[in-house]
Amino acid sequence: MNILKSAYEDSNSRVVVITARGGKKPIQTLITKQEITPTNRQDIKNFLSGQGIDISPRDITTAGDIGEGPSAKVSAMEKYIEIYNPKNIFFYDDNIGNVQAIANLCKKHFPEINITTYHVQNETIKLNSTC
Repeated sequence: MNILKSAYEDSNSRVVVITARGGKKPIQTLITKQEITPTNRQDIKNFLSGQGIDISPRDITTAGDIGEGPSAKVSAMEKYIEIYNPKNIFFYDDNIGNVQAIANLCKKHFPEINITTYHVQNETIKLNSTC
């Protein structure tokens, strides 16, 4: 949270959240099998607001609505790159497949962007790659 807050407070930074969970399409509950509308986008916004981070809803992407696996997060990141044209990206994720997929973006598509990826596991943050 400290890293996120520090990035948010830096006027030269933009914080975005890309969650693997779907947030737009109705989902079926496990127990009752009823369809409900997920609230995770608003829940994320509310949680971050409570931490002093007032992120725009357009900067929260529910990659589960795009597809499955690392390619969904890659698609979301590519859209953010098109919108914001960043010079540097710092990406944190608990799934090593997502981390590696984002790290490969600079080698394959965006060599002019410095992308640093971190694997977050059990409250430990490990540098994965920098390019």
